Amino acid sequence: MSRSDLPSRAVLVCAFEPFGGRRTNRALLAARALGDVVVLPVSFARLPSAVRRLFRHRPSAILLCGEHRRARAMHVERVARNRIAAGIADNDFAKPRRPVVRGGPMLRLATWPARAIAAAIRAAGARAELSNDAGDFACNAALYLALAERARRGHPIAVGFLHVPADRRRMPIAEIRRGLAAAVAVLEARSSTTSSAARRAGGRRSRR
Repeated sequence: MSRSDLPSRAVLVCAFEPFGGRRTNRALLAARALGDVVVLPVSFARLPSAVRRLFRHRPSAILLCGEHRRARAMHVERVARNRIAAGIADNDFAKPRRPVVRGGPMLRLATWPARAIAAAIRAAGARAELSNDAGDFACNAALYLALAERARRGHPIAVGFLHVPADRRRMPIAEIRRGLAAAVAVLEARSSTTSSAARRAGGRRSRR
C-alpha cells in the first residue's frame, strides 16, 4: 500500500507481506478481511521508513500482526527487544545480526491493554496467549520501531503486536479473523473513551 493509500481511521491495522519463499502470509489474509490494511515489507532496510510513515495519519492505535511458525494460539505480544538475529534471509536477501536501533534501550513495552485484548480474543472463540518474546525477526523489529517512533513523537497511542499461527492446521483462518476483529474492537473502544475524556476536559477548560 502506497503512502497516499494509507487508511485514515482510528486503529491502523498492519501486516507483513509473504516471506521465506511463501506465496501468502496468513496474518495478512486475515487482516484484509477487516478492511484496509497497511502491508509492511519483510526487509530490515526498508522497515524503519515504512513504520515511520504509519504515524503521519495520527492513528489512535497501531495493531501490527504477523506469522509465528511454532504458535498454536494467537500471541498477544507485550515486549519488543532491541535485537535482530535473523535465522532466514529477509525479502532483500539480508540476514543481519544487530540491534534494531543502535543505542536504543534493550526493551520497549507494548502500550496496548494486552490482558484485555487476550480476554476479548478468547471471548470471540479464538485461542490467545500473552507473550513476552516477539522473536528476533521482522515482527519484533516492527514492534520495537513503532514503540520507538511513538516515544520520539510523544504520541500517547496504543501500539501492539499479534502473532498468528503460520500453520493452517493449528488455527483456521476464520479463527484468526475473529481474534483480529476482537482486538480491533478493544482498541476502538479504548480510543473512543480516550477521545470523549479529552473533549470533556477541553470543555471544562474553555468554561473557566
